[in-house]
Amino acid sequence: FVKDPAAVGGPARLRDLLGEADGALQREAVRALAESPADGTLLAVARDGGRDPDVRAEAVLGVARQSPGAVGDLIPLLWDGAAAVRVE
Repeated sequence: FVKDPAAVGGPARLRDLLGEADGALQREAVRALAESPADGTLLAVARDGGRDPDVRAEAVLGVARQSPGAVGDLIPLLWDGAAAVRVE
């Protein structure tokens, strides 16, 4: 787990890693981005129905950690087709 986003090139590099095919790598990028200031990236990942549900679920957790005030933006995901996303 990456504790310091700067150690891997900062938030911009982590956003680039979200485009990789490897779901595990995407999840690690999401976890590391959750340690950075909120910029809307995690909310966009959580809402992206084309992404792996586990990556999206991790993004939901990240949004809740980063900006608890944004949790209301996640409410529509309670009806998401992916169970992993709904549960988070």
